[in-house]
This record gives sequence, structure tokens and C-alpha cells, in this order.
Amino acid sequence: MNKKVIIFALLGVVLLAGTVVGTLFLAKTYLIPPAPSAGAAVGHAAAPAPVAKVEATYKTIDPAFVVNIQDGPRFRFLQVEVDVMTRDTTAFARLDKVIPRVKSELTMLFGSLQRESVQTVEGQKALQAKALEVINAVLKEETGKEGIAAVYFTKFVVQ
Repeated sequence: MNKKVIIFALLGVVLLAGTVVGTLFLAKTYLIPPAPSAGAAVGHAAAPAPVAKVEATYKTIDPAFVVNIQDGPRFRFLQVEVDVMTRDTTAFARLDKVIPRVKSELTMLFGSLQRESVQTVEGQKALQAKALEVINAVLKEETGKEGIAAVYFTKFVVQ
């Protein structure tokens, strides 16, 4: 082989190796944040630890609600089984104290519905949101604190 070819091949390998080393150096310097040193940690306050998420707990409001709803000139039956979820450890104890009022308010809410408003998934989700508002409003008024995070309909029948 010709000396020029060997020299250019070696020069190409050296150039390629230099490019790889330079890229790694720049990546380490600019892309990877430096590890905090022991001295730096003493000078700064430690970041607050992430708050542990409390496990969700569920409760069924028994019995299921059965109400008449308007369907034009006729009446139909609506049966709804309501479950509630909270992450507040005291919410169910407070809910148990006011459950008769919660049941009454939900019965009034469900009884005021029109069949057309609960035929679609969007209507049912809106009803879930309204039920959540009603339950938390009763809790806030009676106990001074809300606490229910979500309402679920585990049974929803219109006949």
C-alpha cells in the first residue's frame, strides 16, 4: 500500500476518536447535571421530601337510590348505586354523621332529572360531578370541611 493511504487512514481514525472524546466531554459538562458535593449540601437547605400520597378508600352509600324521573308525559324509574372515594382519613367518619342529609339531598337531585339528561355518558358524568358537589357542600356546611374526592356510579339503571 501507498504511504499516503496509510497516513490518511490513521489521520482519519485519530480525527474520529477526537470527535467522539470531545462529544462525550461536552455531553458530560453540559447535559448531565453535576452531583451535589457534601460541602454544597451543607450550605443549602435540603429540598422538601415529596408528600406521600394517602391511599384511596371507598364506601358505598347504601341502599341504592331508586327515584322516578320524568320522560315526557310518563315517569320512569332510575336506580343508582353511589360509591364515594376519599384520601382523607376522617372523611368517612364525618360522612357517617350526616348521611341522612346526604341521602336526602341526593334523592332530591336524582328525582329532579329528565330521562334525556341521563341517556348519554356526558350527562352521567355531569351528574357525578353534581353529586360530588352536593355531598361536599353538605359536609362543608355540617362539619366545616369537605373530604370526598370522587363519586362513582356502580349501578345505573333507567326503566
